[in-house]
Amino acid sequence: MRPPARTASLRSRPCRGKRPKDVWGPPALAPRTGWKPIDPFWQLSEVRGFLSSDGSDHRLKLRYFRRTADGALVARVWFGPASEGPPGHAHGGSVAAVLDEALGAAAWAAGLVVMTAKLSVRYRRMVPLGTVATVETRIRRAGKSHVLVAGEIVDRRGKAFAEAEGVFIKVPEASWDIILGHARTGHSKAP
Repeated sequence: MRPPARTASLRSRPCRGKRPKDVWGPPALAPRTGWKPIDPFWQLSEVRGFLSSDGSDHRLKLRYFRRTADGALVARVWFGPASEGPPGHAHGGSVAAVLDEALGAAAWAAGLVVMTAKLSVRYRRMVPLGTVATVETRIRRAGKSHVLVAGEIVDRRGKAFAEAEGVFIKVPEASWDIILGHARTGHSKAP
């Protein structure tokens, strides 16, 4: 019987590739020409989106914009060192979380109060830590009870890191008022 293979934490090994200069600190995430800053979750007041943060936790920084040319919701995202999965690269869960929030944000920005019902992510290539990428979104269909939204995270040349499609359930206003009331008071369960 062979002795077990010696294992070492992959996180303890130095990344052999080149690390971007800004990997350890969040950049400003400035808009491109023709983009205007937007808060897609303005209806939530003190209850914020799951990922929308300033990057101070060194995980992710996400900033939303409305592209004036077509009205689409776009975002800039930074994957910090605390979002690491494979050595030197962002965890797939962090990539999926960005797509989930951004696709939902596209619906919210269009005035549709929604919650995720189904999210399908296709990973095209790994996201190196320190990457500042663009998230593109588009609402494909808005029905009576469901909204279909698609999007992708792309590099500065437009090459995809990941693509996603989400089905979102429209939340009736009366139900949302109850959910928000519980969120504001700190209760974790809605009736």
